Amino acid sequence: MVKEVHQRTVTDSVERAISFLRKKQLASGEFFTLAAADMELKVAQQVHSVYIPTYIAHSLSFANAWPGVGAIIRRMIHFLVEQQEDGGIWRFFGKAAEFPPPDFDDTCCALAVLVRNGRAIPDLFPLLAKYRSASGQFYTWIDDEMNQEGLHQTDAGVNANILFYAGLCRRSFPEIVGHLNAMVGAEEYHRLSIYTLSEYPAIYLMTRAYRDASVAGLEVSMPRVARHLLKQRGGDGGWGDELSTALATVSLLNAGHSVSEVALLIDYLLERQLDGRHGPVGVAKLQGYEHPVVEAAVCCLSILDASGAQQLHHPVRHFGLAADAAQ
Repeated sequence: MVKEVHQRTVTDSVERAISFLRKKQLASGEFFTLAAADMELKVAQQVHSVYIPTYIAHSLSFANAWPGVGAIIRRMIHFLVEQQEDGGIWRFFGKAAEFPPPDFDDTCCALAVLVRNGRAIPDLFPLLAKYRSASGQFYTWIDDEMNQEGLHQTDAGVNANILFYAGLCRRSFPEIVGHLNAMVGAEEYHRLSIYTLSEYPAIYLMTRAYRDASVAGLEVSMPRVARHLLKQRGGDGGWGDELSTALATVSLLNAGHSVSEVALLIDYLLERQLDGRHGPVGVAKLQGYEHPVVEAAVCCLSILDASGAQQLHHPVRHFGLAADAAQ
């Protein structure tokens, strides 16, 4: 547990992040994402997204004893249920969008939120079996034409999310585990996913499957992932921006690093929240999308996780109690 003064700072930081998320959540339970054709987001517009709330819900689930968090998650669950399409599937921009079609990435992330919150869910595995490649990986799209246009390529980041959902359902996909371990062994982190411009989101997804869904087969990769992340750390102590640093911090903890080994990263994130440059959190831009709400949630999780200040309701994690932080 960190020192009392530092703990008060952590508590204040987390409360501000939760307040930020509460204010940004729409009445529907959704969070808008900004999208633009250029990476600088000079002409950005708000877009709907099913994907974004799933990451916020997952991050905040480890802080669900904090005031207001339960209500945020309940509204997100309501939004996800409303966006479910026939057959129990989801698409990135929501069911009102004609394109792109439903996909297993959004679907597995949405189902993971529901199953972790005790909701009844449809059986996705028969549908998954129809979109499995010869290597045992799964295609991204629940649409034959889209998969054909993509030359039937598979994406390791998408498959990490499928593995995460499968692990929560106590189902195993050794082919996915083997493929992810092989990519880590070959240090092909830059090839993990075509859907992000940095490797850190995909690394986080893989470590999340290991730690939060008990996918034990990935254990062999965790020391290698941790070594790789530490090599990529910049001279300022972070990984380029606040979101990447938060993702790397949580990934290190997921991979087995102790709280004391990443304690300095708390200060890094706290300083960048408190300096006022971007309001409550920094702004991360990934592939033409701006995700301040995701950044707030993941930074919140990393600060809680690294400070031992979270209230935990998942059997895989064993850190501190939120009540300790409030004292």
